[in-house]
Amino acid sequence: MGAQLRQDAGVDDHRLRPGRGAGVGLAGFPPPAVGDRAVVRSEALPAGEGVLLWAVGAHGGAGATSLAARFGFVGDAGREFPSGEYPGEDRVVVVAAETVAGLTAVQNLVLQHLNGLAGDTELVAVVTHPVAPQWVGKGTPVEIRSMLRLLDDAVLPFELVRLGWDGQLAVTAPGEVEPVSPAAVAEWLAMDAKARRRVGKGRDWVSRAGLAATGARLLECAAGAPADPSPD
Repeated sequence: MGAQLRQDAGVDDHRLRPGRGAGVGLAGFPPPAVGDRAVVRSEALPAGEGVLLWAVGAHGGAGATSLAARFGFVGDAGREFPSGEYPGEDRVVVVAAETVAGLTAVQNLVLQHLNGLAGDTELVAVVTHPVAPQWVGKGTPVEIRSMLRLLDDAVLPFELVRLGWDGQLAVTAPGEVEPVSPAAVAEWLAMDAKARRRVGKGRDWVSRAGLAATGARLLECAAGAPADPSPD
């Protein structure tokens, strides 16, 4: 995955254009072992009104449930890929904690998807979050930074979306997570780069964790629009 894996595997860039659906294989990128894959559901997910994306947890405690609780347009698929055969189940994001184990699990699910073994779905984003407040920016451990770079290769057909430290999640039950309002996301979309930099330095939990920006990026992913460049 990414430039380093492409070089090691001898795979040209043109080979990394997987479409959705089964039967898409990547030479040099074998699928993960069966035990490292997520189950693909055969039944429809519980109907979610207004759901545009389904969050798939790469591992236990990945944060898929919390992401769905934060954003009303994200549904919680647990640790299973939807089949993609039912209305509104075709777009997914994979969620994980920024640990070696968590990002290894992400790589397995990405390879599963790239090899057409994740139902008739489109993987539009990988969403990760730090497990400690100091593990952000330059404080991100070297091992984690290296694994994230592999997931952030522009040739891969999905976005890498990194959340900031969300301290609320450490002390809040999943059912009590405070949602990010659509107004906050809309306000972010209306801002210019200067205003976004200013808001990003705020002290409230939405600003610190970059949640309004994340909501905007996920909406763009759901709509198939190009990613809004970060002001950083």
